[in-house]
Amino acid sequence: MNKLRLLLLALPFLFASCSNDDDNKPSLKITGHYVLNYGSYSATVGSLSYIDLENNTVQNGAYESANGVSMSGKPQYAYEYKGNIYFMGNAKDEIFHVSADDLTQTQNGVAEDIIKPRFCVGNGDYLYISCWGGDIWAPENREKSYIAKYNINTNTVEKKIMLPDGPEGLAIVDNTLYCTLNYTNKIAMVNLNTEKITYIEDLPAVSTYFIKDNSNNLYVSLVSSYTDGVIELIKEPGLGYINTSTNELEANYKFEGISGLYSSVLAFNTDKSKLYVVGGSYGANGYSGGIYSFNTNSKTFDETPFVDNISGINGVYYNITSNLIYVMISQSTTTNGLLKTYDTEGNIIEEYATGISPGWIVDVTK
Repeated sequence: MNKLRLLLLALPFLFASCSNDDDNKPSLKITGHYVLNYGSYSATVGSLSYIDLENNTVQNGAYESANGVSMSGKPQYAYEYKGNIYFMGNAKDEIFHVSADDLTQTQNGVAEDIIKPRFCVGNGDYLYISCWGGDIWAPENREKSYIAKYNINTNTVEKKIMLPDGPEGLAIVDNTLYCTLNYTNKIAMVNLNTEKITYIEDLPAVSTYFIKDNSNNLYVSLVSSYTDGVIELIKEPGLGYINTSTNELEANYKFEGISGLYSSVLAFNTDKSKLYVVGGSYGANGYSGGIYSFNTNSKTFDETPFVDNISGINGVYYNITSNLIYVMISQSTTTNGLLKTYDTEGNIIEEYATGISPGWIVDVTK
C-alpha cells in the first residue's frame, strides 16, 4: 500500500487523537510526483493530485487530506526547495509553503510585498520570485513589476528589485538571474551580487519560460501576444537558445504555434537529447494542440508531432525514472482536468482525472 493511502487511512485517527503539541503530528514521509491544479480564477481553489505509478492511480485532494482544509487560493506555480514546497498564490496574492515530507502547512502564508507572484527559483537561503505587482496587461502598470527576494528562514521579503514589463519564468546560472519578460522583447539579467540589471535585447518575440541544458545554456519560449502595445514586437515566435557565456540569443528555432500558456510548456527527456514543447492555438472550442519533439543535437523539430489533436492541452512533463511523458489537459475551468501518460514512442499508457486546470508537476523524489 502506498504512503499517501496510508496517510489517507490514518487521518481520521490522527485528527481524533491530536493535541496542541507536536508529538501527534503525522510522521509519514510522502515522496513522489504531484500535479499542481490551479482551480478556476473566479471560484474553485487550487489543489494537489498525487501520482502513484506503482499502483497505477492518481489520487486527488492530497493537500486537503494532509491538512484537513482546502488551499486558501489558486497556486500559479509550485517549487520544491530545501525540504518545503513553495506555492506562488494567485487570488489571493501570497507565498505559502508545506513540508515536502508530509504536505502539512504549519505557518500562514506571506502576503506582504507579494503582489501577483508568478514563478520562483532558489539560491542559497533565498527564493527569487517574479511578481507582476498589479494589472500588468495595462501599459500604465508595467513599471510596477519586480523580483521579490524572499528569505526562506525568516519567511519575509527582504527586498524588491524593480523590473518593469512583467517578469515570468526565471533561471539562475553563475550567480546571474535570468528573467523572461511578458510585455517587451527583452530578457533581463540580474547580477545577484550587485543587483545590477542588464538585458538581452531585440528578441523576435516576448518570452515566458526557460529550461536549462547540460551546458548551463538556456532554451526559452518566445511566444505570440495579443496585448495592445506588445503585438507589434512579435516577429518570429519560436524556441530561442541563449548562450550564457556570451549572454546572446544564439539561435531561434521558428515555431509559430509555440504555447504562450502560463504552465509547463517545456520538458527535457533524461539525457536532454530531446526537448518536448507544447504547441497549439485557440479555436471555437478553446485551446487545442499537441506536443512537439525538438532534437537538441540536430537542432530541428521532428517532422510530425509527438502527440497531436488534444483539446485543452495545458502542459508537459517528463518522468526521468519511468521514462513516461505526462500531458496535462484542461478542457474546462469547472470540471476535473486530465493527466495522460505516454511512452517515448507516443503510445498512450493511461488516462487519469486530476483537479481543475492541471498545469505543473512537482517532483519530490530527488
